[in-house]
Amino acid sequence: MENKQIGLYDYDDIMKIEDPETLKSLLLQILNLCLQTKNTPYMHVSNDGTELSLGSEPLDLYFFDSTNWKNTLIERGTLRGTRTFYSIFDVVQNILDNWIHSIAFSYELSHRIRYQDSRRVAFYKYNELCLSVPLKYRPIVYDLKNMTFNDDPRLDLIEDFERYSMILYKYKTQLTYRVQEIIAYFINQAYRERSRGIADFDNAFEVISNNFIELYNQTDIVRIVPSQKISKEFTNSYEVLKNYIRDSRIKNYSSSK
Repeated sequence: MENKQIGLYDYDDIMKIEDPETLKSLLLQILNLCLQTKNTPYMHVSNDGTELSLGSEPLDLYFFDSTNWKNTLIERGTLRGTRTFYSIFDVVQNILDNWIHSIAFSYELSHRIRYQDSRRVAFYKYNELCLSVPLKYRPIVYDLKNMTFNDDPRLDLIEDFERYSMILYKYKTQLTYRVQEIIAYFINQAYRERSRGIADFDNAFEVISNNFIELYNQTDIVRIVPSQKISKEFTNSYEVLKNYIRDSRIKNYSSSK
């Protein structure tokens, strides 16, 4: 079969391709196109062209085993999973899906809306990017109308508390001993496990929020910290926390009736 450019193949042509070299050539073209696009994941091709990998860690490796294309995911030297693709079409769609997800979540990171489920921005961007892919190669888009998002602000609030503690620590000579104790609690992060997770999250957050409320009420941050921006953010976090506590109490009261 003539070695055409990707854009000249249609779905039926791809499904009829059996020659491994033609399949490999087509896949390499797709990967090269991905490489030419800004904000794609890192991709690598072996010298002999028989192995294709996306990323360095974890290692997402595609290879042809004389019968089918296969994909293995290796993380920290351990095989995490394998997949078999029965057509180059499936390989193309899988690579595009990974690529578009990577771009969408990178976009979310640079356009993050605090105290909101990060998937909300990322999935909308993912669907938008998918619309630019020809329908025959297009990954399955998210059904956003029927998707439930969890706009739980607590993880963002904990990050806020830790950040403000580091800022206030610079002015500790102007703070009361009790406030210094609270700041030390956040800086030491005793509530986190060694894996950086938070043990017994619900109870830990209750203690954290009580500490933060006390920190806010006992600290004249407008006087102590020169930055008006920090003062406003500090107050905003406090308001978000108060609203979260209020909404949680209303929710718990309603569910108990």
